[in-house]
Amino acid sequence: MFQENQQPAILTWAGIYSSGFHIETGNLVPPGEKIPSCVPDDRRELDWRCAYNHSIDTSIDRSLYQMQTAIEAFLMRDPAFNPSQKPRKDFQNGLKVDSTPRYTFQNKMFVRKYDRPQSAKDERRSKRMKWHPWIIRALEGKPQFFANPEKPTVTEWRSGQFHDISTCKPPYLQAGDVVWFSMKLTVHVTNSNWWRDFVAEEIV
Repeated sequence: MFQENQQPAILTWAGIYSSGFHIETGNLVPPGEKIPSCVPDDRRELDWRCAYNHSIDTSIDRSLYQMQTAIEAFLMRDPAFNPSQKPRKDFQNGLKVDSTPRYTFQNKMFVRKYDRPQSAKDERRSKRMKWHPWIIRALEGKPQFFANPEKPTVTEWRSGQFHDISTCKPPYLQAGDVVWFSMKLTVHVTNSNWWRDFVAEEIV
């Protein structure tokens, strides 16, 4: 099922869209600005909770969680993975069927600078991208952060072409839309636990 190579694997999935944050500003709402209807009432400023969230309905089709289980079983067979046997974080582990009617893809909006090649590469990529004024404002006076270039692109397939969702009617995703995701797998191991994320690359 899995083969080793030197390139990041790109996974794909299709499902029914459930909900999500604002496509351009996630759950970031600067002071004094109106909170978009798709963002919870508690305002978010520049911190680790700022994210682009998109959820798909898994109340009937739970095959995404089945794929997740297969991937995690593969990881745990490697003796070099998690040698200290830290527990799996409960969030989105797929075990509580009745309480997981959706799966949320989460892309962090901001990245803290680190003295390593990948961080410098991501920062250069970020500077070449066009960002919403709210994001630019949030970064003012915070040189230790930059906007995460791993922001999912959202398009509509129409008449044989991809169209940026901002040019479509309506210019956003709605509950019930049939969507296709491409995504990368990331694994996090901390001092207390570990978990795995599917990070969205494209949504169509």
